[in-house]
Amino acid sequence: MQAINRQIEDKIVDADGRYLSDEEMQPLLNYLSTYKNRLQSYYYLSQKSDAIILKALQQLKLSHPDIVEKHGQKCQFDMTEVLRYVALAMLRDDEAFFKEKLLFWHCTMIRAYSGPAIAAYQHLKATIDGTMPPAQASLIHPYLDLLVNSLHTYQ
Repeated sequence: MQAINRQIEDKIVDADGRYLSDEEMQPLLNYLSTYKNRLQSYYYLSQKSDAIILKALQQLKLSHPDIVEKHGQKCQFDMTEVLRYVALAMLRDDEAFFKEKLLFWHCTMIRAYSGPAIAAYQHLKATIDGTMPPAQASLIHPYLDLLVNSLHTYQ
C-alpha cells in the first residue's frame, strides 16, 4: 500500500530526475493544509466507530427491523469494514484507493440488499454528522456518498 495518495505519488514519480514545478507541488500543499483535520478525523473514527455503527444500526432497525434482525451482525461487520476504508481513504485523500480496495467488491457483495444497505449507510452518515465536528464529518461525506451512489446502480 502506498503511504501517500495516488495524485501526489504520481507527481513525485513523474518528477524523477528534476524538481517539481509550483503547479506540481499544489496537490502536496493542498494535502498538507488539510492533514491535521484529516488526522483528527481518522483518530475520531478509530476510537468511536463501534458506537457510531451501533447507533446507525439502531436507526436502520426502525425502518428495516427484519433486515437488522436477520442480518444485523453481517451489517455491523460490513459497516465496520467500510468505515475503516473510509478512514484510510480520507486520511490519504485518495478516492481511487477507496474505489479499488473496497467499493467495487462491497457493492457487488451486497447488491441483493441494496435498498436496506443504502438506508444503512445514510444512517451512518447522519450519525457521523451528529457526532463529529462538521469540518471532520465533511471529510467523510465524499466516501459515503460515493458508496451510496454506487449502491443505487444495483437497485
